[in-house]
Amino acid sequence: MFLKSTLEAASDPTNADAVATTLDISSTLTLTHIQAEMMRTTAGCRILSIKPTTSSHMPDSTYSSLSSFPPNSFGRHYHDFMSSHGFDPHHRPTVKYVDDADLAYILLRYRESHDFYHTIYNLPPTVLGEIVLKYIELLEFKLGGAGLQAVVGSIGLLNEGERRELVESYIPWVLKNFGNRRRLASGVSLLEVFWEEELEEDIDSLRLRLAIEPYKI
Repeated sequence: MFLKSTLEAASDPTNADAVATTLDISSTLTLTHIQAEMMRTTAGCRILSIKPTTSSHMPDSTYSSLSSFPPNSFGRHYHDFMSSHGFDPHHRPTVKYVDDADLAYILLRYRESHDFYHTIYNLPPTVLGEIVLKYIELLEFKLGGAGLQAVVGSIGLLNEGERRELVESYIPWVLKNFGNRRRLASGVSLLEVFWEEELEEDIDSLRLRLAIEPYKI
């Protein structure tokens, strides 16, 4: 199952079910480490205690209201990203192959936050955009499944021009952001951000606080 899902995810990184299965099976040790790191911070402990989900903290009524938020609010940018691509925030695959309930929640939170990451980093949900986000997730969370998909996808799915853009433009930007976040954001994990409470925040102010420089497309 792991090999099958890995090959499917590598051949199409936009295949949410295959990506989900690969991470479910391969991430237990990393999730344990993430849990320990989150329990060392107030924000991390709060997330693990409340266990927010898009269903519980951003129901359909709240999500629909985001379209009327100020143009530069994080919530408006998020809604515009989702609606323009026909995405539904409540249709992320469930966690099937992680037995520990707390670890399963962390993986679910990571999964449900995926489109928040697309929004805050200004990455399109193209094959190239998904691969770039996997490199970000590899550095941020040390998820081996994300790294495998990033490397295999870079080799097998991108044309020559896209690989050149990845190496010359995207990777330096990813490394710069990672360095800035470690230096300026005090190592605050993206999993410790209560995204549903940031919807009214100006997106530029939120990026400044998280030391994130959006990609200039």
